[in-house]
Amino acid sequence: MQLEVRASTDYFGPLFIGADYRMVNMIYDTTSQYVVVNNEGLENAELISNYDVKDSLTAKVQYSDKDETSPRLVDLPFGSVDFEGIEYTDNMCLYQTRNDRSDSTGKMCVRNQPFVSVTKLIGEFQANGVIGLAPNSHDKSYVNQLHQQGAIENRQVGLNFEDPDDAASISTITFGYFDYSQIQGGEEGFNYYSNIGLNHWSVLMDNFKYGNAGISGSGNGKMALVDSGNTSIQIPASQFSYLKDQM
Repeated sequence: MQLEVRASTDYFGPLFIGADYRMVNMIYDTTSQYVVVNNEGLENAELISNYDVKDSLTAKVQYSDKDETSPRLVDLPFGSVDFEGIEYTDNMCLYQTRNDRSDSTGKMCVRNQPFVSVTKLIGEFQANGVIGLAPNSHDKSYVNQLHQQGAIENRQVGLNFEDPDDAASISTITFGYFDYSQIQGGEEGFNYYSNIGLNHWSVLMDNFKYGNAGISGSGNGKMALVDSGNTSIQIPASQFSYLKDQM
């Protein structure tokens, strides 16, 4: 599936949601765990959403009590933004036809996917929501739901980041498999690194150096987060000061 890279930081792509599978523009984010969707007419939303949970006949509110009198309230931070909302479930697909959308015309579809319907947005946000791609075991993950409902055989996500300034290059995402044609050397050129994070993608770095000056010292290596929404390399302020002194 093709993705658009905006401001050289975020992967944007479609999600089709609700009884009539309305399209919304989402950020595909490797550090988030949940699906978050803005409602139509939400204040502070810089991009107008085509979806309103009240208009979807397949949307179901989730409750925090057995008597089903108290909707489950959720507060999720996302960088400089904070989402406040209510947990629902609804039908979703990652691909749909242009017209006459239905369950049979979609691909990579999930029925009754848990998500947060945003009722209050604190901060500025330039998308209709977020699809979290962080590793976890709960049923709120879109990837886990794809796997549980038989849409994919393997719980795998592949992101291919291309230069956003090159019109001939297209960034893509795959679910359930890796597209080895996007890798130099094909499958044999694919390097694997163990994930050492809990509920997020992290790799072990032996060291971080500027010239011969490193930050790991004589101790163990450093854990580095892998974030699809960040193009910078960040280290703790104290260690940055040390490296800066070596420049």
